[in-house]
Order: sequence, then structure tokens, then C-alpha cells
Amino acid sequence: MRQPEGPLTPTQLEVMEVIWSYLPEGATVAEVWETISEQRTVARTTILTLVTRLEARGWLRREQSPGAARFFSAAKREQVVGQATGDLIDTYFDGSATALVSNLLGSGRLRRKDVDKLRALLTESKAKKGGRS
Repeated sequence: MRQPEGPLTPTQLEVMEVIWSYLPEGATVAEVWETISEQRTVARTTILTLVTRLEARGWLRREQSPGAARFFSAAKREQVVGQATGDLIDTYFDGSATALVSNLLGSGRLRRKDVDKLRALLTESKAKKGGRS
């Protein structure tokens, strides 16, 4: 299977989130449209165009089933989010995850529970590495 081409726009990511939520059976264009329509007004043809383009770029794969084609993601959500996070760090923080976290801390966007969770993740990561920093 080929590597998906190019980054996802926010609208394309919205479609991918719906596809991921339908695992393992995949989703039809109608199911994607119905799910997104619950949140905002969107034409079914717009969703069809988005799905078609995502398939052409390798983000989605189609399997024909009785009645309608079902679409599946060609990449796991964790891989996509990890790549996007890496791109964000490279583009805006000169490759420094520390700069990203520092920016988040300074922005006031992290709640106390977020900071506590980060602290726990750092402690866990350090323990897995045998205490090495």
C-alpha cells in the first residue's frame, strides 16, 4: 500500500475522524455525511468530493460491499497525529518539543490536570528508560 500524499486540511481530518470512528467495518459516504451533518450543514456532494480526493491521494482505500462502497483509512490515527505533531514542532518550534511545551505552559492553555498528566508521562518515560534523562 502506498504512502498517503500531502498533509490533511482540517476538513479532510474531520472526514478521517469519522472513518476512524467506524472501524473496523469502514464507512460509506452516506455515513460520513450523516455524521458530519449532525455537527454542521454540509452537502452530501461535498463529502463525496472529499472522500474521492482522499482516496486518490492514498489516505483512504475503497472496498465494494453490497449496496455501497465502504472506505477505510490507509493510516492509523496515531500515525497521522504523530506526523502532524512532528511537522508542527519542526515548522513552528525549530524541531524542539521542549519549545512546544514551553509555549503551551506560557500560553495558559494547559489546565492543572494537563500539567499533572505531562508530569506523570515524563516520570513514566524516565522509568522505562531506566532512570536515564
